[in-house]
Amino acid sequence: MLTRARQRAVREGTSEHVDVLVGDARSLPARNHTVDIAFMEGTLELFSEAEMSGLVRELERVLPALKRVLPEDARNGVAPMEWAGAENDLS
Repeated sequence: MLTRARQRAVREGTSEHVDVLVGDARSLPARNHTVDIAFMEGTLELFSEAEMSGLVRELERVLPALKRVLPEDARNGVAPMEWAGAENDLS
């Protein structure tokens, strides 16, 4: 998946502006407020509700705009979604 993401950034001409990182969701490999987008697929449902709160706090640490999307009083919830043919979306 990392290789595909890097290849796509090169193909799209955005590789100079994109860093593809992999890490533990509980301790992301990024400085505070330095990430524009975080993508976790098939991840949240693996954690307990208490652990999910910690994941949200970690996202708040690295994503400066998260509080605008997820207010502090938001309830934790997991809604895994997938669109038809998603497994074929390799471009």
